Amino acid sequence: MNISFSATNQKKGKKGNLGYGLNSRSSVVHGSSTKNVFGDDNSDEEEGNEETANSSGRQAVNQQIAKEQAALRKRAQAILTTAEDPSMYDYDGAYDTFKSKQNDADDQAKKKAQEDRKSKYIGDLLKAAQVRERERDAIYERRIAREQAEEDAKEEFSGKEKFVTKAYKRKLEERKQWELEQEEKERKEDANDVTKKSAGAAFASFYGNLNKNVAAGGERSVPNEEENGQPAKNPIDSFDDFDPRGRFMADFEKSTDMQNGDAGEEEEQTKEPIQSSALVDAMSMRERRQKKIAEARIRYLKRREHAMAALQ
Repeated sequence: MNISFSATNQKKGKKGNLGYGLNSRSSVVHGSSTKNVFGDDNSDEEEGNEETANSSGRQAVNQQIAKEQAALRKRAQAILTTAEDPSMYDYDGAYDTFKSKQNDADDQAKKKAQEDRKSKYIGDLLKAAQVRERERDAIYERRIAREQAEEDAKEEFSGKEKFVTKAYKRKLEERKQWELEQEEKERKEDANDVTKKSAGAAFASFYGNLNKNVAAGGERSVPNEEENGQPAKNPIDSFDDFDPRGRFMADFEKSTDMQNGDAGEEEEQTKEPIQSSALVDAMSMRERRQKKIAEARIRYLKRREHAMAALQ
């Protein structure tokens, strides 16, 4: 029995199978590395390595010395700069200066923005307030003058001397000038008031303003040449040969005359006709147009006669 088991175990061992946990591990044999022929260190290489190490150390020392020298130069330059200008490295003071300038610029920008936000009607309101104040002063002065006149009429104040200061005189002159300006303004407003004009005068002033309007095709004002020593041009030459408003004005005046009728003729016999300056200007403009048309007709006839003579 024992022989059979051992034979069986030998067969199993040959096949590489495990036999009841009593297998021995196979030892792994490593191959021996062949020694390099040139593996031995050379003395020349050792010397080169030593020189490389020495040069790298010398270079590091040189770099360190250069850094120290640069730092010394910078320190000396800083000392010289500080001696010339002590505020060179005063960063806090420089920051305060910059900050103050920036604050000033911001304040100016805010003030400008506040000025721009003012009402666009403030100027007109102030002018109106000044006019009202002057009117109140004028009323007050008239009342004071009336009271003084009443006092002067009394016997106890008669013949006494009066004193007026320079400031009060200047104020009276300014008020008088303002009153003259107001009267002139009212006169112009009354002259340009359409409701106070007749129909013919209104149309004449309308066309007169239209001629003065350069944007609507009117002529620009030309200075008087007589003042410059040159002969003045005939105003008739400034008109065109054809005026489209002539027929309209003629028809308008004709219709106005027909509407007036006999009543107008009787009034003309009893009273002298009252014409405004605008009507007189309209009449003079009509006469100039008629004269211009007559002159153009004469020139046309002369050219026609010359042409006929040339043909003959």
